[in-house]
Amino acid sequence: MKSLVRSLLYRSGAAARLTPRDALLVVMFHRVLPDSDPRHASADPEYTVSLSAFEAFLDFLGRDFTPVSPRMLEQALAGVTPLPPRPVLVTFDDGWQDTAQYAAPALAARAIPSLVFVTSGALGQDQTLWRDAAGILSRAGLLAVPAQPGASVEAWLETVAAPEREALLRSALEKAPQLRPLMMDAAAMQGLADSAMDVGAHGVSHTPLPEAQHPAEEFQDSKSVLERLTGRTVSGFAFPHGRYNPPLLAQGFAAGFKFLFTSDSVLNHLKDGRLQSPVLGRIAISQKDITDAQGRFSPSRSFFFLARRRSAVRDRARGALAASG
Repeated sequence: MKSLVRSLLYRSGAAARLTPRDALLVVMFHRVLPDSDPRHASADPEYTVSLSAFEAFLDFLGRDFTPVSPRMLEQALAGVTPLPPRPVLVTFDDGWQDTAQYAAPALAARAIPSLVFVTSGALGQDQTLWRDAAGILSRAGLLAVPAQPGASVEAWLETVAAPEREALLRSALEKAPQLRPLMMDAAAMQGLADSAMDVGAHGVSHTPLPEAQHPAEEFQDSKSVLERLTGRTVSGFAFPHGRYNPPLLAQGFAAGFKFLFTSDSVLNHLKDGRLQSPVLGRIAISQKDITDAQGRFSPSRSFFFLARRRSAVRDRARGALAASG
């Protein structure tokens, strides 16, 4: 019954009043894979969307929202040009190969701008995002905790020294060529320069920055590497694992980033179309959020999933930014 009511409200147009016109929506994806791709079966379902659902979601965004580019955000923050009503920015994390292979062409075909946050140390690699690689190999049945069936592979590998961990992952990946490549290489990322997809930074090692020994280097080194490879200014940074604190906000801006993106699942406040903060929250999109029980894309389900977020000033980020000075 709820799904029927949602569908009727959406189709009638009455639901549009639930979505604030004066708020920026930033959506976050990780992986986009067609069901036929061998990598789909072992990908984390929480962070993977099928290509068909992704394409339908893009069509939905084009109808009910106004896609905007990072450049438009800069102009809105500077007070030069306000954002249009119901603006949305599409973002991706990590720099997976399938982002360049599947997501970028789908976006380009619809002239929808986007922003991919690349972990610079993972370019052309399969192990830098070792927690993700461990999960992939575990779901594929290629890696398990010794003498502890069913135990968390990721938790076990946390206790293993880095050289041994890398050797275990490398050995398992060599048995699974169908799962590779995992991360885009420099050539694939450079190819994004010809599309509507901009590049942002996501650190060097994908370590949560509150735990990093040298967080300033994570900011600075990732920025310099990506700028050298793309020939573009990299103005956005997304915190790995969404974790940050007031000093890290200050360090991010000191490194030259104009925008810092979190994983706080909220809309971002606008005033007369102008951004009120350079610290932006993002709403993660998973398959279950935008499809029905039969796995078909549902525009009404997608709409109400997004509409549940309220256009409110992001107290946590604004308070943290103020505390950072």
